[in-house]
Amino acid sequence: MSASPLSDVDILRSPPAARSHAQSRTPVPSESLAQTGEYSIFGLTRAVDSAIVRERQVGFTLILFGVATIIALLYSVERYFYSRLVGEPLSLSKLVPAELVFTYAWALLTPVVMVMAKRFPVRWFAASDTANEPRGKGQVGGACLRFVRTIFDRRNSPEEVELVLGEVITMPGRWSSYPPHHHPQPEIYHYRFTKPQGFGHAELGEQVLKVRQNDTVKILDGLDHAQCAAPGYGMYYAWVIRHLPDNPYTVPDFTPEHAWVNEPGATSWFPDELRDVDSGGKA
Repeated sequence: MSASPLSDVDILRSPPAARSHAQSRTPVPSESLAQTGEYSIFGLTRAVDSAIVRERQVGFTLILFGVATIIALLYSVERYFYSRLVGEPLSLSKLVPAELVFTYAWALLTPVVMVMAKRFPVRWFAASDTANEPRGKGQVGGACLRFVRTIFDRRNSPEEVELVLGEVITMPGRWSSYPPHHHPQPEIYHYRFTKPQGFGHAELGEQVLKVRQNDTVKILDGLDHAQCAAPGYGMYYAWVIRHLPDNPYTVPDFTPEHAWVNEPGATSWFPDELRDVDSGGKA
């Protein structure tokens, strides 16, 4: 399903997803929140007794077994009478479908998965909780000015959370994720534009991809991934980074040959005759 394009005002003002949900949902008090998805399945709160949780787990597993058994019996009866009708021999593999074996396997694994699942308190991150940080201000003539919104990372989420989530607003005709940087943790960018025909370019090391509305790019192997938006089109992308075991994401490594743009007072070339015409010439 394609999402509606964002307007120029919407994409610059506040996080779209967080804003729309914040208007329609009222945060629930923390003491009444569940801890993981399994609790919402069982209809339990995080303060419930563990014995009740185990009881619900057993009941849920028995229901899966029961449903699988009923489906298998109906299937087997249908296959048996069909074979008698057409006079064909019926082997055991046809009488017991592979789907039954698969369902039983999942039913057996369900309690194991529930026991091993990590538990952590659920938290609602509203738009008002997220800073709209202007980065690149004053650097290289403002050519990489963008808004960065880090929704959560290790600073404001439990250690059990293995992801970092954020958003970037790239101004029309400008760069973001700049200077080029990289990190060993895998990352995903998902793009939206202020107009449906909008586009930009995404670097993956030495490879450059043209990105359009609703595109998603996977960034692996510690590749540099600077971005730029085509003139006339604001570019939004949500970014998700997965922590690695014993190596959580904190800050990126900037490519040394381009890191000079981060130095205080760094200036870049711009034609003197255009400095009074285009404010972008001020470094």
